[in-house]
Amino acid sequence: MLQNLVPDPPLDKHWLADNRLRAKEEGQDLLIKGGIGLAGYFAGPNVHIVDNYALADSLLSHLLVGNPDFWWIGHFNRKRPIGLEESLISGENELEDADLAAY
Repeated sequence: MLQNLVPDPPLDKHWLADNRLRAKEEGQDLLIKGGIGLAGYFAGPNVHIVDNYALADSLLSHLLVGNPDFWWIGHFNRKRPIGLEESLISGENELEDADLAAY
């Protein structure tokens, strides 16, 4: 039987939790990150996380891959459309591409 000789840190000390907790404490509304599992948990319900890998984003998952040389199975970094961040912050559709905005 294998044993984990190095104990896992408490989740709130995990490296993925640190800046997400800070975002929550500083009142940030938007984070752009990959690895949304722990990030979403620690950022809380009031922080919108743009998932660069589009694992949980139906719009980005239909867009082109940003760099086809940088990926691993199931994780394709996406090109974010111009105006996406502004749209998420304002709550209005500010996408520059008219066809994508209509979609």
